Amino acid sequence: MESKPDPVPREIGREPRRPEPEPVDELDEARRELADLTEWWKTEPPREVRDVQRIIDVAREASEKAEHANPFTRGWLRHAAERTAAEQSQLLKQTAPWLENTTIPATYAEANAFRTNASKATLDHMRKPYEDRVRRLNRSLFNERIKQRLAENIEKAKTTHEPIPQPHHRHSR
Repeated sequence: MESKPDPVPREIGREPRRPEPEPVDELDEARRELADLTEWWKTEPPREVRDVQRIIDVAREASEKAEHANPFTRGWLRHAAERTAAEQSQLLKQTAPWLENTTIPATYAEANAFRTNASKATLDHMRKPYEDRVRRLNRSLFNERIKQRLAENIEKAKTTHEPIPQPHHRHSR
């Protein structure tokens, strides 16, 4: 019995070519991926967010210690908290260059608010490439659909032999 040749010749060791994904499928996948990550990050923040929080927490704890200290050591601990905040701010600047403000406040309440804002900014930074991909695919799909409709309208105009409507100009010369 004679063996039939492979209907699609391919090189040894290469995967057969897969068709390009449909733009709608790719957009749906990108949206789903963004939604999944957003949901997951609510319970398990990415490493970058945890790193930012740890750095701020060192300064925050020093300021909390100073605020709750007895009157005799409070002044000395406030200076230590300011020094710690300055050191941690430098570390934060190196660790998270995407943050616009890396100056950690020396009071506990302000450092706490700063931590919340820095965490949100870091999450936004992490989410941006995924959002950009969704935007790019959405724009691409929109443009593709416009081209398709335009081609259909041109084809329809050719087959009906009706003139293509021209835009009306108010000021013709």
